[in-house]
Amino acid sequence: MTSTAITKQLEGSQTQIKSLSGILKATKSEESALRRSLEEAQHRNAHLDKDMKIVRGKLGELHSFFVRLEDTDLSNVAAGLNRVWESATTLVMGFLNQDLPDDLLKRPWTALNDAAKFIMDTPLPQFNSVVAKELRIIKVLGILAEVIDKHMLQPTYQLSEDCQF
Repeated sequence: MTSTAITKQLEGSQTQIKSLSGILKATKSEESALRRSLEEAQHRNAHLDKDMKIVRGKLGELHSFFVRLEDTDLSNVAAGLNRVWESATTLVMGFLNQDLPDDLLKRPWTALNDAAKFIMDTPLPQFNSVVAKELRIIKVLGILAEVIDKHMLQPTYQLSEDCQF
């Protein structure tokens, strides 16, 4: 091999080395960028894992309040409510169907008169006649009906599990 050929081969090798050196620098730079990106992704992943644990805890707490909806026999529910109403009526009548003492009749009955306005808007008579006793019974049962309606019969709308919402 001649010296010119060797020189050309050497120059070609040097050019190739420079080219490979540039590729190596670019690859190292890319590797460094990828490592930073990986570290950022791992940091975000750790943060998301922490958030997910918090959310799962809150979701578990919410699930503890859920009650599974089951089909109920409405006739049994109606019969039970009817028994409650009959017991309450008997109890109220037992207390209010008696003659009240005069000192109790003379007190202002604002709490009882103001409650259950839909039943009657006039004040209750403050004496022991049969009509007065019946009006007191009606008023107290009206208040009881409002409470039962408010706390037991107000609808709660829950979607079934197979609902598409």
